[in-house]
Amino acid sequence: MAKSKTKVYQELPGIRRAAIFFASLDQQVAAPLMAALDKATLEEVSKEIARLNVIDKDMRDRAFREFWGMFQSQQFVNEGGAEVARSLVRAALPMDEAEAVVDTVNRSLRLEPFAFLKKAAPEVVARYIKEEHPQTVGLILSHLPKELASGVLRALPAASRLDVLKRVAGLKETNPETIRQVEAVLKERIGGALDAPVEKVEGAKTAAEMIKQIPDAAQRRETLERLEEEDPELYEEVMKYMHVITDLATHDDGVIKTLVRNTPADVLAVALCGADEEIREKVYQNMSRRAAAALREDIELGPHRTAREVEDAQKQVAENAAKAAEAEAGR
Repeated sequence: MAKSKTKVYQELPGIRRAAIFFASLDQQVAAPLMAALDKATLEEVSKEIARLNVIDKDMRDRAFREFWGMFQSQQFVNEGGAEVARSLVRAALPMDEAEAVVDTVNRSLRLEPFAFLKKAAPEVVARYIKEEHPQTVGLILSHLPKELASGVLRALPAASRLDVLKRVAGLKETNPETIRQVEAVLKERIGGALDAPVEKVEGAKTAAEMIKQIPDAAQRRETLERLEEEDPELYEEVMKYMHVITDLATHDDGVIKTLVRNTPADVLAVALCGADEEIREKVYQNMSRRAAAALREDIELGPHRTAREVEDAQKQVAENAAKAAEAEAGR
């Protein structure tokens, strides 16, 4: 099956595509552009131009579209720069062909408001706009891609989400000057933060680990109760990590024995399906040989368990172990 022209062009080395672009320009237009290249790149492009024979019109048009797309996606241009790009295309091609390329690019590569936010993580965008008036936040979200806008909305404080959503729904017409002003202020405030390297931090997990290290059980409960009262959503996130199957490795044998006695065998089997061998062995060692053998068989030969079934069983087992540990500590 023959490759499409798009595929053929995409498979061309970057240096060949650059050569097609420069060779298609009028020499007076190409010369100052090529002069801006570093020496090594200039030599490579010149060699590639020399190897060109006939430049297919479709390849030439694709090179111009790519040039314009790179110009915009890398934010090298403002409104004035876009006009420079249009002028280059019009200077390099016959009038009718140039207008066709310009029309195509105008449709597919239109300069859009808040384009500098498009590659940012929703949490990052939310952090910088959450203090803005809901109307301003709604204006920003209405100009972002739907998936990003949805992610930003979810990352905003719960108290403001509905108000922001109502503002978005109520938008009908927006003054372009207002959009430019909001965009300029936001871009200045964020600065280079979007380009800085980001280290992923599992804050809820870290908080859960910190709470689990509080030696006094009553103080742990009080901390969680206050968190639930002040921020229910954050409480739910933290609770996902409060009781996990890997906690079994930190409990002593007395706690594991109590856990085995108080947990139905089928629940224990499902929970251990998703546990590593170290956790399983710790449980086996605190059971009779016969019970351990039966549990092993149920884990290895039992029916398929869904991820949700395993997750629910592990949560129950981890909670039972935590209760057993608290009971033992209170003796």
